[in-house]
Amino acid sequence: METTIRGIIEQYIDRIIQLESLEQLIIGFQRFPIKSMENCLFGYVVGSAVVEYSYLITMIGRQPSIDKMKEFWDIIDRRTMEIRGKIKLALGK
Repeated sequence: METTIRGIIEQYIDRIIQLESLEQLIIGFQRFPIKSMENCLFGYVVGSAVVEYSYLITMIGRQPSIDKMKEFWDIIDRRTMEIRGKIKLALGK
């Protein structure tokens, strides 16, 4: 994965897991019958990162190789504990 794309993805995740962003998402998701707000928020963060990555790849006109997709999922794997920690903080757990 190109350094620029990696940086954009990392920054995107940083923005979306800020306390203010997560609190706004919680308010929005409280309208729906969700069994686990924590899992819902985690899925939203990961799903949004996937969409952002797909958008970037489309904009540069490439199809991601299996290795590039593995690199993307490695970023998510590496940051999972941080993402979950920020979500728990926003939920007051």
